[in-house]
Amino acid sequence: MSEPDKKKQRQAPLHLAVKLLGDDDSKFVNDSFSLQVFLQDESANLKTGGADVPLKLSLVFDDQPGNEPQASNGKLLVVEGKGGAVIKNGRAEVKVKVMDVSMNYDNRKFCIVATSAQSLAHIAPGRSHGVTVIKHRLVLAQEGLAAWEADWYKDEGGRDKSIPLHIQLLDAKGRLVRDRSLPLKVTLHYEKTYLSVTNQEYLKLSPDSTMMIENGEAHLRVRIEDVSKNHQGQAFVISVGPDPKEPLDHDVNPAFSDAVTVKSKRNKRHNRKKDSLDVAQGSAHTNIHMQPLDGPSTASIHHGAAAEHTAGAVAGAAAAYAAPSAAAAEGGGEVVVNEVDQSLKTIFKWINKVLTDLPQMRWIEQPATLNPDGTVAMKSQTMPFPNDHIAEIIQIYQSETMISLQVRFVGSEWE
Repeated sequence: MSEPDKKKQRQAPLHLAVKLLGDDDSKFVNDSFSLQVFLQDESANLKTGGADVPLKLSLVFDDQPGNEPQASNGKLLVVEGKGGAVIKNGRAEVKVKVMDVSMNYDNRKFCIVATSAQSLAHIAPGRSHGVTVIKHRLVLAQEGLAAWEADWYKDEGGRDKSIPLHIQLLDAKGRLVRDRSLPLKVTLHYEKTYLSVTNQEYLKLSPDSTMMIENGEAHLRVRIEDVSKNHQGQAFVISVGPDPKEPLDHDVNPAFSDAVTVKSKRNKRHNRKKDSLDVAQGSAHTNIHMQPLDGPSTASIHHGAAAEHTAGAVAGAAAAYAAPSAAAAEGGGEVVVNEVDQSLKTIFKWINKVLTDLPQMRWIEQPATLNPDGTVAMKSQTMPFPNDHIAEIIQIYQSETMISLQVRFVGSEWE
């Protein structure tokens, strides 16, 4: 065997690795971006030293790496700089640009493949991750808007509460694109996977939302009508992109919002150690009407000034059992708060809990809204998630109120 043949056999296998600089998965058309190519051994260690290795760079489809897209006019991939890409001391960095958008190739992603220009058999080619080549990009601008709410309480602030979105259309230089009208579509996704939420009806647009980019901008207001708890606790992201029904607008990259966890309302913790008379007086702030204790036993719940009757009923009952103790105090006697009196306090606190939580479980009327696709969602009714309220009412009854009722029953036998 000749000496050159022995040297060829001693060549250790190497491979090329291609890395596109920049975190995003899209690149602007006819705009330079940098990539790095590394020469590595089988353990992915950098192979330094040795002779320079000239490279050949080519563009392929991400889903079919064996196929190169054919440019309609000139080269599709342009390598900038004199001498092209050359591995020196195990690495090379070069600027390239793609001369056409993915939209003209069935919206497919491109990859850049690096091979040895000398077709060296011991150096395997390398391929970058796939990128979409675009003309313009949508972004969510934060200036002039309130700070983004990572926790958004959908049932606080009324039915008009919404998330404002200021959308801008930018070019490769970050400038507003004022000479292009762009129809928009808004969709709801999960934060970690970016998968679309199956039921897009949870996302509602306010009627005053502008679903078209004009003069480089659009303003939207959206509501998310379901809580994250019903989606395995996942946070949502809102996507604003070109309307997919417009085939010539697929050269625009969509924008994604920051993550938002949707909740119903902030939990209001009740201090169970407060005196029942204080609790009764606080009931005046609820929208509950209860018949006086000497009237019919049926309770009715409604809005308006009837809330005052609630406070009067509960406070009157509390004052009734507190009166003997108060009279004893005025006469100079010792005030003894016995077990029966304590049980009454517990019962009144539970009644107040029921009257406070029941209104939060009412059906809520949903006004007619404009869907992201332009259709109108008819007026409907929804009910907030009631399980937490019900569970807490039952838990307090079983652990405190039931015992207090038994004490009252035993006490009445001694009267």
